[in-house]
Amino acid sequence: MKILPILAVPVLAALCQSPAMAHNNHFLPGDSFFSVSVTRKVIDQWTENKGKNFGFEYSRFDGKFMVDGNLGYTKLKMDGIDSGFQAALTKAYWRYTALERPLFRLESDDQEVYTQTNGVVALIYHKDFQGPLGLKLNENWQIEGLRKYSGLFEKAEPVITDWTLGPEHLPLQLKQPVPPLAHIPLENEERLTMDTPVTVDASEIKVIFVGFAKQDGFEEAQTCPNLQNIYDNVPGTKYIVIDGKGFTTWTCDDSGKWSQARTQVK
Repeated sequence: MKILPILAVPVLAALCQSPAMAHNNHFLPGDSFFSVSVTRKVIDQWTENKGKNFGFEYSRFDGKFMVDGNLGYTKLKMDGIDSGFQAALTKAYWRYTALERPLFRLESDDQEVYTQTNGVVALIYHKDFQGPLGLKLNENWQIEGLRKYSGLFEKAEPVITDWTLGPEHLPLQLKQPVPPLAHIPLENEERLTMDTPVTVDASEIKVIFVGFAKQDGFEEAQTCPNLQNIYDNVPGTKYIVIDGKGFTTWTCDDSGKWSQARTQVK
């Protein structure tokens, strides 16, 4: 169970008395995962990286774009990356994009520059996480998100499950925990994201490819329809779990049960 400091009590009271604003929530301290979009550009940078750390940008997949500011953390730094983890994520990306071809947009006729428009949706969890995929599982979302839920599902059942199971799951464990309310602006302050990245250790996390992003209207308004298929155990649905030694491809069969196939790279 996640517990907020005593300061949360007056903050919650203030929230209940003030109108909610239509802002965009990014990663909040109580969330179970950090979501990113892995495109061809990102995987090229990942593959060419010679250091032990790498920076990811947060991507929202709630399908909405609000104009009244942003809240939370938008950057994640992954430390302690070794050759095994680097190879596993790279090979998993190529395996996943072989299952369903990504879409590209031609940026320059002269140089034939293409940009992937539907990145692979990747959720970064603690290595021991065992809950349903795609749920924020943040029991304190009303405080940390200033009453804006920002879930990745549109149907009622997974949303109710999210709120119900929140107290049973720990948030993504960071190397340097961030204060749960540091990202919340004071009264009348503009709602902005935090410049400081959150940090995780590669040996303590797993990355899960759960689908391709779908753009709805605004470029920032993306969703991940395959998450609902995973939740509903739709036959033929796949996702890939990556760790430091390889990756596991999970496939839902015709009876709605999941089987796994392991690929070792180390």
